[in-house]
Amino acid sequence: MSGYILWFRAMRHRDAGQHAQYESDLRSAGDIFSQDVTANPRSYDGYYNRGLVAARLENYDAALSDYERAAAIESMAPAPHRGRGAILFRRGDYQGASEAFDRAARISARGYSTDPGLHADRCEVRAALRTDLERGLSFCNRAVRNSDTPSSALTSRGYYFFMQGDLDRAAADFARAVEEDPYNAAALYGRGVAAVRQGRSAEGEADMARAREMDRLDVEYYANAGLAP
Repeated sequence: MSGYILWFRAMRHRDAGQHAQYESDLRSAGDIFSQDVTANPRSYDGYYNRGLVAARLENYDAALSDYERAAAIESMAPAPHRGRGAILFRRGDYQGASEAFDRAARISARGYSTDPGLHADRCEVRAALRTDLERGLSFCNRAVRNSDTPSSALTSRGYYFFMQGDLDRAAADFARAVEEDPYNAAALYGRGVAAVRQGRSAEGEADMARAREMDRLDVEYYANAGLAP
């Protein structure tokens, strides 16, 4: 079985709450990607995909190393810089994350197209830094407008509004994001935080607890960056 199939199967296990199977498939995928780079030390896909697996397994130093190797092999690939930015954001290095996301965007623009998710990343990091806010909101709006499935982009914009103290618009975006994708743990968590802030504590606490069960890492990504009741 290929590493890609194991990765996607792991994500299905995650959505189903099957945590043991999720971790098992991730580790197996990582082993296959390791075999790829052993067989071909210039394998961009091997290093990048192994980095994705390492990040999900919370081996962040290993993930950063693999992203850097992938970027060195394929200088025109934005994805490793985006992956690096996500880890730096998670660690609270928002300036470093902003630089990584902006670099990914510059590379992506050379191909005349930018992933809506990258617009959302650039929005979120500006919200966390509380700087260049007007531009940050424009990135979030572009992400929502250009996404075929906008749940993640709506979550990013909800986070942006929350960090600006606009609780009503944050709550609306989080609620819409959950409607678009009931498996979006970060959106469910955001909806819960907003509910608690709006005085609906029992409802909000239930949402937050369910979100942590679904995907603790996605919840922590935002909780550690200021999204808290």
